[in-house]
Amino acid sequence: MRLTVRGVRWLRRGAEMVEEVGGGKGRGFLARTRIEEGELMLKEQPIRGRSLEELARQVMEDPKLVRVLHAPLKYERKEVPKDLRQRIDEEGWSRIVAQSSLNGFRNARGDCVLARDASAFNHSCKPNAAIYPCPTSDDVQVRALRQIRTGQEIAICYDSTLYALPKAMRRQELLHRWGFECDCPRCLDQEDKVDKMLEAMKGGGSQGPEGATRLVDLELGVSHFCILADELCDRESPPLDELRSLAGRGEKLLAELDGEVAMTHWLMLLMIHKYSLLLWHLLQRSSLGTEGFDPDLGNELSPLEAKLRSILRLGMAAERQVFPSLHPRRLLLYSMWDTLPDLGETWKTTGVLDDLEAANRLWNEREE
Repeated sequence: MRLTVRGVRWLRRGAEMVEEVGGGKGRGFLARTRIEEGELMLKEQPIRGRSLEELARQVMEDPKLVRVLHAPLKYERKEVPKDLRQRIDEEGWSRIVAQSSLNGFRNARGDCVLARDASAFNHSCKPNAAIYPCPTSDDVQVRALRQIRTGQEIAICYDSTLYALPKAMRRQELLHRWGFECDCPRCLDQEDKVDKMLEAMKGGGSQGPEGATRLVDLELGVSHFCILADELCDRESPPLDELRSLAGRGEKLLAELDGEVAMTHWLMLLMIHKYSLLLWHLLQRSSLGTEGFDPDLGNELSPLEAKLRSILRLGMAAERQVFPSLHPRRLLLYSMWDTLPDLGETWKTTGVLDDLEAANRLWNEREE
């Protein structure tokens, strides 16, 4: 049964916003009935801007959002002053920019996005739900990553990259960016299997002080690469020479990591993901177009597409061990693979693509 609550279309009575979910978290969402894996709980149209400042200006046009983000201004629904925007001073504007940053997120196009209800979900490092872009519109969706029991809080991960960070780094990042020390079940679990995988070293990897220094150097190299890759891929038409240059740097970094860490180590997962995105953008921008076939090679794959297919299979196999099947990061790798020409079963990695295709079928079955 469909309901309309504060402009949001609910497709079932599965989730309910409450003012206090417990543990001092404040408002959040609880499951009123059992919610199945992949089930669509919420869809709404967010506001968005190319930059944080543009998003904040959009917020200023919506008195309801201003009331949410600017705590000192408390008005009843029918008493919102028409000159509300003029009443907010420089300090109030700074507060709205900061709160837009804290409560917003980036969509697939890199826009800053703020949704009145989707942005109200609390965080967990082991989330049972995730926010996805709607494939047919600018709406955002919230879906269950796994079955959610009646009465259980529905929580998302505030940044998909946090899921693949070791505990200490996750908690530090959450404290720095969102101002709280996470005490979710995963952070309190000393034997969490995923956290152990994220720090697994390769047999024969560097040991002792020299090994630790080497790992720090690799971490700095990967971090710098990811920053450059994000900036480059966010451009409307990234220059081919810059894409190629950074792709060459990424290939060298991957080779260095391969001798030090396991495939499920957080550095390797991060590097493979960003490198895949970079190669995909390079393929789209290259003279080969989106087909990926080099005229000089006849019907054979171009070296670029062959490399992209190889790294995507590697990434899907590694992420399969760490992320839930419907996690947005896994679906992104699958969507990149899906844009490539179908070369038949011989190119499929046993188990990996079958697993992702099963997740995609589940997704489609649970569309409205």
